[in-house]
Amino acid sequence: MTTDKTARRSALVLDDDEHVRRLVVHMVRSTGLLAIEAACIAEAEAAAREHGDRLAIALLDVHLPDGLGVDFCDTLKGMDGLADLPVLMLTSDDSGQMAERAFDSDTVRYLLKPFDPIEVQELISTYARA
Repeated sequence: MTTDKTARRSALVLDDDEHVRRLVVHMVRSTGLLAIEAACIAEAEAAAREHGDRLAIALLDVHLPDGLGVDFCDTLKGMDGLADLPVLMLTSDDSGQMAERAFDSDTVRYLLKPFDPIEVQELISTYARA
C-alpha cells in the first residue's frame, strides 16, 4: 500500500494488477485527488480505516487474491462516514450476475476492462464527493 500525502481528498484504488493500478492512479491524480493504492482487500481495508475521513471515491477491481471487490464494497460502505462513498468497479468480469451484485452493493458504475481512461477520469470528477 502506498499513499501520497500531498492532498486532502483522496481516492482508494484497489487492483491486484500493478499495471492497471498504476494507470488508474495516474487517472485519479489527473483529477487533482490523492491516490491511495492497494493490491488486495486487506491493504484496502487498512487504508480505508486510516484515511476514511478523506476518501472522496473508491475504484475497485472485482476479482482479487483475497476476495471479491463487490464484497469489500459492502465492508467499505459499512465503515463510519463511508455509507455514501461513490464506488466505481473496474473489471474484466462481464457476467451480468457480477454486475448485478455490484449494483446491489450500491456501486455507481461497473466498467469493463479495457476501459476508456478519459471516461474514467470524467466519472471520477463527476462522482467524487467534496
